[in-house]
Amino acid sequence: MKQIILSFMLLATVASCVESQSKKDRFPYDMDSLRAVREEEALQKEALQKSYKDSTVYLSFSGIKLGEPFRKTISVARSEGKIRNVKFDKDGVSATCKADLFLPKREESIEVDVEIKSYQDTIASCVVISTKYETSEIIRSLYNDIYNIDAAEVKEESDYWGDKATRNGYGAWIWTFKNQSITFSRHYEEKREYYVKNPKMRNPNNRYGIRYSKIFKSISILYSDTHYGKKVKEYEDQLAAEEEKLQKALYEELRAKEKAREEEQKTRAASQDI
Repeated sequence: MKQIILSFMLLATVASCVESQSKKDRFPYDMDSLRAVREEEALQKEALQKSYKDSTVYLSFSGIKLGEPFRKTISVARSEGKIRNVKFDKDGVSATCKADLFLPKREESIEVDVEIKSYQDTIASCVVISTKYETSEIIRSLYNDIYNIDAAEVKEESDYWGDKATRNGYGAWIWTFKNQSITFSRHYEEKREYYVKNPKMRNPNNRYGIRYSKIFKSISILYSDTHYGKKVKEYEDQLAAEEEKLQKALYEELRAKEKAREEEQKTRAASQDI
C-alpha cells in the first residue's frame, strides 16, 4: 500500500514538472520578463525617434521640394511631367495640381490631388490626398516601410459625439525631423445607431444597444517645413482673426440698424392719431 502511494506521489510530481515545462514552452516570458521586453522596446523606439528629430532632411513629392522657390519649383515639375493641371489661387500663394503615385506590385500608378502652400515665395507645405479606399492600406504600408513605422508617433483624434449621429475622426502616423515632418493621416466618418437589443426588457439600458461603424473618407500625406509651416499658420490665423473681426463688425452694424428700425416703428405706433 505504501509503495502504491509513493508511486502516485512520484507520478504527480512528474506530471507537475511536465505541465510546468509545457506552460513555459507556451508562455516563455513571465510578467516581469514581458514588462522588461516592452520597456526595452519603448526605449529603442524613443531613441529612434530622437535620432530622426536630430536629422536634417529635404523632403519632396513629385518634384515639389520643401523650402524651394514656390513658382519656379512648380514650373520645373510641370515641365518635367511630374505634375499637371496646376491652378494657383487668386493671391498666388498656394496651388493645386494632380500627380501620379506608383505602388508596389501594381503596373499602373494612381492619380492623387496635391495642395501646395507657400510663404514669401518659398514652399512651406505640400499635402497629397487620395480618396481611393482600395489603395489606402497599400499607400500606408509604403510610407511605413520607407520611413520606418517604429520611428513614427501615432495619434488618434475624433470629434465630440454630443447628441450627433455622426462624427469625423482620423488616425495619424507622424515622422518628425529636425527641420521638416511627414504626417500620414487616415480620415473617416463614424456613425452610431441605436437599435433594440432585447425587446423583452423594459430598462432602456438593457433594451437598447448602440451600433458603431466607420466609413473611410480619404488619406492625406502632409509634408511640412517646420519654420515656413509655422509662418503659414501664423498668417492663416491672422487672416481668420481679421475675418472674424469683420463679421463681428457687420453683425453689430446690422443689429444697430435693426434696433433703430424697431425704435422708429415704436415711435410711429405711439404717435399716430387713433
